[in-house]
Amino acid sequence: MFNGTAIVLLLTLTSFVTATISLPHGERPLHRRRGWARRTLEERQAGSHGHEDHASHPASGGFSSQVLAAAQKTTTTQATSTTTSSESSSTGSSSSIVAATSSSPNTGEITYYSTGLGACGVTSSDTDRIVALSQELYDLYTTNGNSNDNSLCGKTIHIEYGSSSTDVTVVDRCTGCSSTDLDLSPTAFTDLASEDDGRLYGASWYFTS
Repeated sequence: MFNGTAIVLLLTLTSFVTATISLPHGERPLHRRRGWARRTLEERQAGSHGHEDHASHPASGGFSSQVLAAAQKTTTTQATSTTTSSESSSTGSSSSIVAATSSSPNTGEITYYSTGLGACGVTSSDTDRIVALSQELYDLYTTNGNSNDNSLCGKTIHIEYGSSSTDVTVVDRCTGCSSTDLDLSPTAFTDLASEDDGRLYGASWYFTS
């Protein structure tokens, strides 16, 4: 026979064993989980387990301030380099065009066109030995905005192509020509080759006046 005290102790022990067996495998009693959850919240509030140093982490989407500064510096350097290259290219182009007006030989393509009133203000015919300079070269010498007053107008150019040659006078401006190309009257062109050739490559020319 059990006395009252023994019965109470037995019931208490039975309840504890039943509660422990009913917990999932590996799960701690509820009061301990609450303590774990509370510590995690406190640690998060303290900064990810209390050990994270935010100052040491990259800013701006994963890039450190040092990396961003370096990228900005590189971009600025590249922009400056591009500008410098562009300016150098422009200067070099202008220098080569100015040199084209000297007595040194130049090389370019030769074509022909139907003549008429030219940029110099002179009306020519297809039988005249005349030439239209490239827009790039011609415009460098139109200093007052009036193409009729261009200082190259009336100058003479000597052209050689293979064993043939001709002399032409500047009267016009060619918008479709590259810097050292020449566009001739039909008569001047046939001094060098047949009109059927259409375009001549590798001709040399220079100013004689």
